[in-house]
Amino acid sequence: MITPSSEQQAIIDAICSGQNVLVSAVAGSGKTTTVLSLAKKVAPKKILQITYNKLLKLEVRERVVKEGIDNVEIHTYHSLAVKYYDKKAYTDDVLQVIIKANRSPRQAIAPFDILVLDEVQDMTPILFYFISQFLAQYKKPVQIILLGDPRQAIYEFKEADSRFLTLGGKLWDSKPMLEFPLRISYRITNQIAAFVNHIMIGSEWMVAAKEGAPVHYIRGEPFNVQPVYMELKQLLRSKAYKPDDIFILAPSIKNKSGNCTPVGKLENRLVADGIPCYVPTSDEGEINDDVIQGKVVFSTIHQSKGRERPVVVLFGFDNDWFTYYGRSKQRTQCPNELYVAVTRAKERLIVLESSQSIPLPFLRKTHEEFRSCPYIKFDGIPYKAPVLKIGTSATSKEARTTPTDLLKYISEDALVTLHHIREAIFTLQSPVQTNTEIPGTAENCYGTSESVSDLNGTVIPMIWEANETGTCTIYKLAQKLKNISPFICSQVKSLPAEFHPEEFQTADFLHLAAIWQAITTGYNSKLAQLSSYGWLTNSMVEECHAILDQYLPKLTQYEVDIEVDNYYVKDFGKVTIAGRLDAVTEDTVWELKCVKELQLEHCLQLILYAWMWQETYQETRGRRKFKLLNMRTGELWELDTSSYHIPEVAQILLYNKYKVRSSLTDAEFLTQCKKKELVVEDDIPITNAELVDVNLEIFTKANLEFICKARNIKGISAKNKDVLIGMIRADIAAPKP
Repeated sequence: MITPSSEQQAIIDAICSGQNVLVSAVAGSGKTTTVLSLAKKVAPKKILQITYNKLLKLEVRERVVKEGIDNVEIHTYHSLAVKYYDKKAYTDDVLQVIIKANRSPRQAIAPFDILVLDEVQDMTPILFYFISQFLAQYKKPVQIILLGDPRQAIYEFKEADSRFLTLGGKLWDSKPMLEFPLRISYRITNQIAAFVNHIMIGSEWMVAAKEGAPVHYIRGEPFNVQPVYMELKQLLRSKAYKPDDIFILAPSIKNKSGNCTPVGKLENRLVADGIPCYVPTSDEGEINDDVIQGKVVFSTIHQSKGRERPVVVLFGFDNDWFTYYGRSKQRTQCPNELYVAVTRAKERLIVLESSQSIPLPFLRKTHEEFRSCPYIKFDGIPYKAPVLKIGTSATSKEARTTPTDLLKYISEDALVTLHHIREAIFTLQSPVQTNTEIPGTAENCYGTSESVSDLNGTVIPMIWEANETGTCTIYKLAQKLKNISPFICSQVKSLPAEFHPEEFQTADFLHLAAIWQAITTGYNSKLAQLSSYGWLTNSMVEECHAILDQYLPKLTQYEVDIEVDNYYVKDFGKVTIAGRLDAVTEDTVWELKCVKELQLEHCLQLILYAWMWQETYQETRGRRKFKLLNMRTGELWELDTSSYHIPEVAQILLYNKYKVRSSLTDAEFLTQCKKKELVVEDDIPITNAELVDVNLEIFTKANLEFICKARNIKGISAKNKDVLIGMIRADIAAPKP
């Protein structure tokens, strides 16, 4: 066991003297070490530790077992709710039901003396109200420890609020809290700490405990990845670092429509040199520890939170971050996302600034001054143009997105609303019939594993289409797009020159699916690293096809493009939404999944496609039913396409992505928390014109005429909203030019 530092010991002593404490802990400052040292000191007293996510929970549990500690129980908020309240409480909508009903625990709460709430900067109102209810029902006095780092608060889009930490001493009805800092980081180097303190923040925020290399700051053409590529190659060649010592971080790793990006170009170069790489299938998916073993990991900043690696490369360290990812942020202050990104590095940090942008406005020194800083190695031509006036956002913008992109980072309030809408507008047509066991990973050429669940979902309908129609849409598209790169061209040429179903084995279809994924994402690692395509057996495919045989006729179109152009989103501008329908028949649009269990996001995706169909094809191709089918289990749901909730869902998701978020004042925040009752935001616009406030006497003729003209509602109760929307639903979905 590591001996506690003086900072850590001060916290332990305060707890041992019966105090409640609030700890502001910088990245890598040893919070877990502090808690485990405390556990040994206070034994046999019991500690209940609540963490924000599963990754941290598992890490702490592993440390507890390793240290032989038996007086600490670790949960996430949701696993605590599952244990004591509801076996289905893995989502916030179930937590909301528990809170609103003030539901009692279904079993006695195991005794504990000290409650540790970790990562409190990520707490949301629902989590706060839940843990408040839990403590009230426990009915025994406990000591409380709040742990967190206000600069690591990066989940505002989920309604998280760092004031649950910074104002924590005013939120709990117990004895006052003593505040303690943990300023020494045992993760980063002195050079990285100096960069954070003197360049990014402008104060002595953190202290490091070890020496390292200067921060490498590169300003250059964004697509010229040669400098960082050569540096990584040199580090790997020196044997001082392995591929799984390296993080490549960016605000987003998504390549829209397969277009090349700087991140994708670096991945392609490393893969071509035989360096194992991993790229998640989405910007928000969890990273599987088994799959990233032995690989350079490309991920978003949010996906990297809670992790660390010796070498970190950060793309997008320039003013474009505010343009595309932080529109509502104060540009004179370092955003928490960039602080989180640079503090993932244990030894070496490389930051990349595009010469097509300008430097981040909050930086405390110029490029010329960087050259005299011993903790920075600056490469590139310094920026000398006049500093632009700092603003928060443009008055009107245009954007392009996808249904998948709209399902990322949905706020807590919106998720609860969307759960309820799903229950109201989906009808179960066929329950789970079976559950075909299909591998989610496959061995690669390096002896480690690749995630292949996404390929399974592509290949099963692909084979079914080939068997039923004698053609393959994806094969045709791959042939058409094969010249996007020499690597893709060589892979496509390794397939039969013409498509004949009888010549294609299951392995050939899987290979084609991997090629198609590389084409559409712009990342080559999975295609290059899979050593064989034999994980999917004929019997697995046949079981899934038996389900498709029940529903899909021969006259089915596959991979049908759909696009809503220039849809007006209030307070933002025009948005184009582009997607691809899995299968379209004469009367039905099918969303096909190959998963263990259908999730909310699958239902929302179908709803978005139904809305897009209504906006585009319905006038020329007619109405369609919309159905969600899990090929793996036979579970089938049908969407009520007449429901006014369909355009409402589209508006909720567009509003969630593009709105400028407002914040309560500290006084308002404390007042709301003290009410100890859940308040769900009810001003999500259901259409895309002007907002109007409607509270009393809403059914007057003048009000209804005004609403139908303006087509947006704000401040209306849920009950009245349902009635009113039902009356005007025929008029709520039209885009505004």
